[in-house]
Amino acid sequence: MPFFGLIEIKVLADQFAKMTAIERRSAHVTFTDDMRAVLESRLVELKARQSHLAADLDRPLDPDAGERAVEVEDDAALDAQIGLVSQEIHSIERALHRMDQGTFGACATCGEAISNSRLSARPEAALCLACANQRH
Repeated sequence: MPFFGLIEIKVLADQFAKMTAIERRSAHVTFTDDMRAVLESRLVELKARQSHLAADLDRPLDPDAGERAVEVEDDAALDAQIGLVSQEIHSIERALHRMDQGTFGACATCGEAISNSRLSARPEAALCLACANQRH
């Protein structure tokens, strides 16, 4: 996630905390829109990274046995990276789906609101801090 995005979202979260209930409802739309922009930007970055990793993985192996052994080890690391990138892509896609459904910012376990500071740090978060801590 771009560093400037986190700073901007943190400022918005701090401002949101100081508002009245009516102001919060109105600002929630703006906050969600800003979070959507951050998530969509990150999704584009991750899909490009996933594509580059897959292209690296698809290259033919060196015919030399020694080089081939090193490349096989490298391929295992690339495969692990692709798995991590795929997990993050799916998390972001689920967060965008929750935005579309109007449930973004509500804990998937208890239904309580996820704090803006948590969403600022992890925009794809589906659990409030209390429920996330209980899982671990």
